[in-house]
Amino acid sequence: MHIDPLISGFEINRDKTSLTCNDSNFTYGELLDNIYFHKNELTVKHNILSGSTVLLEGDFTFNSVSLLLALTDNNCIIVPLNSSAKTDRNELINISECEYVISINASDEADYRQTGLKSSHELIKKIRDRNNPGLILFTSGTSGKPKAAVHDFSGLLKKFRTKRESFITLNFLLFDHWGGLNTLFHTLSNSGTAVTVSDRSPENICRLIEKHKVELLPASPTFLNLLLISEAYKRYDLSSLKVISYGTEAMSPVTLKKLNS
Repeated sequence: MHIDPLISGFEINRDKTSLTCNDSNFTYGELLDNIYFHKNELTVKHNILSGSTVLLEGDFTFNSVSLLLALTDNNCIIVPLNSSAKTDRNELINISECEYVISINASDEADYRQTGLKSSHELIKKIRDRNNPGLILFTSGTSGKPKAAVHDFSGLLKKFRTKRESFITLNFLLFDHWGGLNTLFHTLSNSGTAVTVSDRSPENICRLIEKHKVELLPASPTFLNLLLISEAYKRYDLSSLKVISYGTEAMSPVTLKKLNS
């Protein structure tokens, strides 16, 4: 229900490329079929029902994106976790009271397990009572114990009903941060192509931009500064880029000036 506008767009654009993962292209039709496959796996094979709290560990891949959308459509409470995160997973599982963990391995295969926990937090109960999907995001925990922010995902998804310009977008920001998820949903809701990435080095980012004619690069100021220092941009054709956006931290005026020069 909450991703019906997305599903409708996928149906209309079945033959268009939705995702480029590890240099392989997947159409909107293939993505839609995979969402339906995973919905069946969730409910029939693993008994993960509406309102279940699920930690989804991976990066932006064909199956992780499909599972993210299937869990959302199933009105689950989703806890995304980037596979390279150094935070103690058991600590995050306990804080978020996750009942299930789905881990996506390097071969893009899903492994399911139950935690034995039962989520009972009042904020989660409120989302369940509304029959809405939920999203739990964590702070980095660099200054102490990670803190969980519980969101009613249906409210966050409303913004994507407004159609905007379609881009071939590099999904640079991380799987477990709103910046990365926002980029993904913005791209898919506007029938664009999300080019996913696991190696976020300046060299590989520039390679992907050249190879896949990337038009939009959302990145952090830290990465953009590294890009300038590495001079990797001089070794590739980045002429397809139309927009470089930045967020998650303050931008140095020096870096911004260099980017504009």
